[in-house]
Amino acid sequence: MIKDLSKQNKTVITITHDMEFVVREFNRVIVFADKQKRRDASPMEIFWDEQLLTFSHLKQPYICQLATILGHKDGLTIEDLLEEKEEKMKHIIIDCDPGHDDTLAILTAIAHAEKLRVLGITTIGGNQTLEKVTTNAKNILEFVQAEIPLATGQKGSLTKELRIAPEAHGDSGMDGPYFNGEHYPIASDNAVLFMYEKIMACTQKVILVGLGSLTNIALLIKVFPEIRNKIEYINIIGGGLGHGNTTALDEFNIYVDPGAAEIVFNSDIPVVMSGLDVTEQAEITVAEINGLKNKGRVSHLAYELLHFYNHSGRQFGFINSPIHDLCAIAYLIDPGMFSGTSYHVDVITEGKARGLTYADKRLAAVEKQNTFVLVEILYNEYSMLSLTLLFIFF
Repeated sequence: MIKDLSKQNKTVITITHDMEFVVREFNRVIVFADKQKRRDASPMEIFWDEQLLTFSHLKQPYICQLATILGHKDGLTIEDLLEEKEEKMKHIIIDCDPGHDDTLAILTAIAHAEKLRVLGITTIGGNQTLEKVTTNAKNILEFVQAEIPLATGQKGSLTKELRIAPEAHGDSGMDGPYFNGEHYPIASDNAVLFMYEKIMACTQKVILVGLGSLTNIALLIKVFPEIRNKIEYINIIGGGLGHGNTTALDEFNIYVDPGAAEIVFNSDIPVVMSGLDVTEQAEITVAEINGLKNKGRVSHLAYELLHFYNHSGRQFGFINSPIHDLCAIAYLIDPGMFSGTSYHVDVITEGKARGLTYADKRLAAVEKQNTFVLVEILYNEYSMLSLTLLFIFF
């Protein structure tokens, strides 16, 4: 087989984990080693293992071990393949306040390690207190045995008392599942310095993903203004041009710290904004939620999260469950899943309209465009992304 493949000018390598990762990334992987024979298999014993196509034993897709190049005609080495892969990766830091939808966003990012290099995760007080959302982050990362550094950030707003949302996410901030304990280590208790060091150490520009209020990110920009040139863009969940959810005018993440949002929008760093206009389209149905039950560890975890989240959402008028925060990660994985428009966006920081995001839609807008606002989602692709994550990757 190897000789035949070499005649076809195909690179032949073996892997020990996550076939789909390598096939998607390199499109050159043809031969796979049987998992149980891998250590002592000779080249003649290596064969196509149809069982790998079922994804039945995949647990951690971000652990992909490229083992040995057996033969190639095009001069590629394993270093060439890894370098090629690294150049294609988007390097991201996720700033979040987990949160049911934050959790699904984090799991999706981890599951798509072929496209996203998660340099770190930072927490911010928001859906619940900093202590509680950090516990939630530790529980999730421990649950999937991740190796992503975790740092804690600000307890609340730059200028306002923290407004939490137990009515939406429960007393823990992530009610529903039960965890045995959070043993995941904290890499730093200074999220701003942590982000700065990660960004400066990265050879490529970094994308900041803000799933909660923007306090940590605003402080990063203010304390280390030189960081601007190292950030590709800031990808946020927040705001809305049509309506709010905390009040009729404002969305929760922006309302928690409108001053921080103002700093981000006016930072001269491009912003991609997933506001309520698009995130409320990004829903999972009750039938899809029920279909996750008892389908595997992470599938069932998602069921427990979404079962609570769906019932909580009924008080706000939702029948199905919009997974707001997943939009930010979905955009990174497949921007073509969304359509949007560039505007100059800003935020009102005081008064009855506190937290209101607004766009200058005039044909002759005075201010330059600073934000790409996502306004529509291809629902079928989004649904497939979220369900494929839960059924296949874990």
